[in-house]
Amino acid sequence: MIIDVGTTALEVARALPATFEGRVLTNSVPVAMELSGRREIELLLCGGQVRHGDGACAGAHAEAFFAEFYADRAFLGSGGVHHEAGLTGSAARAAAR
Repeated sequence: MIIDVGTTALEVARALPATFEGRVLTNSVPVAMELSGRREIELLLCGGQVRHGDGACAGAHAEAFFAEFYADRAFLGSGGVHHEAGLTGSAARAAAR
């Protein structure tokens, strides 16, 4: 399972039932901290530069990390919806301005 960065993603991590067992991949330092005490979860945090504000790992290291996996489930956040680009993240919105 992949859990993205953001407040909604953090709530997804908090809502995982105590019976959940499996692997969780994330680029979110807050999500990793939330799940780090759960022994039944194999937690993998990607590397990369940690962004100020949201605690996301980003950059080439993060992209290479996720390229190695296929997930059964992914909980992804979206910063917005653009009429041409579709779902966007905060970095994409800032670049479009």
